[in-house]
Amino acid sequence: MGCCNYIVKLIKGSNPEDALKDTFIIKQITLGISNLENALYKSVKKEEAVHAAFFISNADNERYKDKGIVLEYGKYESSNNEKGLMKYEYNDGGMRYGWCKQNDFNKELATDVCINLGLEPPLILFRDLIEKLKKKEANNKYNKNNKNWNLRDFSVFNHNCQHFAANVIEILKAKYDDKCIFIRNNEWYKNGKKIDIIPNIIKEALLNNKDN
Repeated sequence: MGCCNYIVKLIKGSNPEDALKDTFIIKQITLGISNLENALYKSVKKEEAVHAAFFISNADNERYKDKGIVLEYGKYESSNNEKGLMKYEYNDGGMRYGWCKQNDFNKELATDVCINLGLEPPLILFRDLIEKLKKKEANNKYNKNNKNWNLRDFSVFNHNCQHFAANVIEILKAKYDDKCIFIRNNEWYKNGKKIDIIPNIIKEALLNNKDN
């Protein structure tokens, strides 16, 4: 579920549109999950009341823990874009991205779960990912309502950050294995199964790719 309260520390003076250059190939991606501590979600299963976001890097493994792009979708208004460090793909808000350090991403947007996802060739440009996300397709299983990832189309229950995350995973054909999952909040373990922390729609996207 998207939430406007999650703000990662961005790199001062950075230009998010630099990520749209033809040199930014997606080589590494991390999925971060954070608990939403909000009374609005008390009636929702705890493992479903989370915010999901991505840290994306064009660096190789040895340089991965450096700067990269945070990509997320939520109830974010473009009018709140202080100093232009975030790039909003829609005039009203919603999907956004900006440069940050992975340590800051982990600390602020992966407070409960951090998953390093695996990518297989052919790798794609970040700008191509954005264009694919903006292209509405009738057969998109994680955007069944054929909506945009803008502020106007945001819905807590059927068009939120979890649907967005599943869509990104599907486009990139990103995979994971249990060794890549790091859980900070031990209270979220269920019968020793680490995957139970992951919202069902994201779990489905990951498992689909794992089987391919």
